[in-house]
Amino acid sequence: MQILSQVGGSVTNSLAYVGALASLGGRARVLHFCRSLSGKAYSLPARRLAGARRWCTRIPILSLITFFIGLILALQAAYELRRFVLSVYVATAVAISMSRELGP
Repeated sequence: MQILSQVGGSVTNSLAYVGALASLGGRARVLHFCRSLSGKAYSLPARRLAGARRWCTRIPILSLITFFIGLILALQAAYELRRFVLSVYVATAVAISMSRELGP
């Protein structure tokens, strides 16, 4: 009986999560619909310019975050690889893991 209650709890939590996602999607759709009715249409070049401005202001903080993630990853990899006398591969491991995990 305990297994059934665990499965039931897991299913209930999963359905609650899906319901919350559906609610969020519905609210976003309604917001988009209301904005389209208000007549405040934005042209595509204006959107691109605004996106470029936002991206340029975020580059320094993204670079700083990426640097610290790489630093932490290098420290942890060096600690583990030192046990196997493979600490020369730390830079390669960090480069591969950063490009695979954070690249996309």
